[in-house]
Amino acid sequence: MGLSAKGPSIVFIALALFAVAPTARAPLSVVNPNDNRRPAGQLKNGTLELHLVMGMARWYPESPTDPYVDLPVFAEEGGPPQIPAPLIRVRTGTTIVATVRNDLTDSTIYLRGLATRPAPGPDNIPIRPGESRTIRFVAGAPGTYSYGGSPGVWVRTGGGERDEAGGALVIDPEGVVPADRIFVLNIWGDPIDTTSYSNALAINGKSWP
Repeated sequence: MGLSAKGPSIVFIALALFAVAPTARAPLSVVNPNDNRRPAGQLKNGTLELHLVMGMARWYPESPTDPYVDLPVFAEEGGPPQIPAPLIRVRTGTTIVATVRNDLTDSTIYLRGLATRPAPGPDNIPIRPGESRTIRFVAGAPGTYSYGGSPGVWVRTGGGERDEAGGALVIDPEGVVPADRIFVLNIWGDPIDTTSYSNALAINGKSWP
């Protein structure tokens, strides 16, 4: 999936994940809406070092007094959980070294999209509970792409929709890059019964329209 990196960019991510019930008794961290203005990681000598963690957090799609949902999301190591996932933005040819830790206690997570673009096909990199894995790849063709992760197998089950743990991977061309904005659309949903459905649509972490 890719759109031109020139001008405003919109990424629509359609990932389907298993729901994971929170197991920790301590209060969950609250999700921060990610406006995609600050790229994640540290860039030095043509290499981006990135540290991500997937864990449970509480998401308020509208306001802190409105309904919420507890779900698995990404954060930069030492930072708040974010929806969409932290923005990865580099120039073509940059080496990306991404270390991802699974902070969930009961689910293996599967990473997708952390690969040289264009990718030869779908990828699924597993990380067991409490473990970390480092993925090293070279950013490929300029464009706007997506990456993400999910607990369990990448299938749609029970009529639910899950894409809260996805974000944008933007590869800029050499030369001057025009000022732009990155917008990521996320959707979360679950059937309440056979006739009703609860869901939340978000742009950069807050509900719309």
